[in-house]
Amino acid sequence: MKSSVSEITQISRLLPSVKVAQLLSYARALAAQARTAHRKARKKNGQTEWERIISHPHPRPKLEAIRARLEKLEREGKIEDFQFHKL
Repeated sequence: MKSSVSEITQISRLLPSVKVAQLLSYARALAAQARTAHRKARKKNGQTEWERIISHPHPRPKLEAIRARLEKLEREGKIEDFQFHKL
């Protein structure tokens, strides 16, 4: 990115002011387009990363303990006594 900026700076020194304004406008449009594409890719990759994490088979002892407590309460018919807000 820095090399692109330095190239634009070098080129802009050779151009008349009207052309410099057009060049800067075009550069800003390209930068905005790149940021938008980057956000979309990051969001997509973030979703993929999340799916990879939750599908990984490593043990989750806290989650298993909560599941066991819920199953026990359900067997005893006391599921309404469970305090979900303390999860």
